[in-house]
Amino acid sequence: MTCLINTIDSEILENYSNPVFDVSSLSKKIDKSPSFLREVTYKNLGIGTQYLIETIRLKNAIKCLSNNNEPIDIICLKSGYSYSKTFRSAFKKRIKMTPLECKKLIHNSKDIDLVMKKIIETLYENFRKQPLISTGENNLRFWVLRMIFLYFRFSL
Repeated sequence: MTCLINTIDSEILENYSNPVFDVSSLSKKIDKSPSFLREVTYKNLGIGTQYLIETIRLKNAIKCLSNNNEPIDIICLKSGYSYSKTFRSAFKKRIKMTPLECKKLIHNSKDIDLVMKKIIETLYENFRKQPLISTGENNLRFWVLRMIFLYFRFSL
């Protein structure tokens, strides 16, 4: 399964900036059904495939917001969103602030690590709300380990 997860990661990282890339196109690229991919990502990462794609898109958006002065609409397109409204909505839902607020926070902060910690904590809280396949894993230790794993796997 590790090989399949690496393949999934590679395909997402290669294609996330394409706005039409989704679970269906990923499944066609690696010749596995969408439901099988969902099961594999849930089992190995604790999140669904679409959630994983969106996480990588938002991670890229945060990286772009922190590294340059490009307009939000350009960052939106580079992150794989066709419409800025969809991008802003996904960003606000997952990060709990707008892209512009995040950009200002990053650029006005003297302590970038503190800003990133706040963003990661917000992602962690949203991540914990994701449904589990197995209800026996619903404890804090499991979620903390999962978040640490995802942080290092997709770190900025």
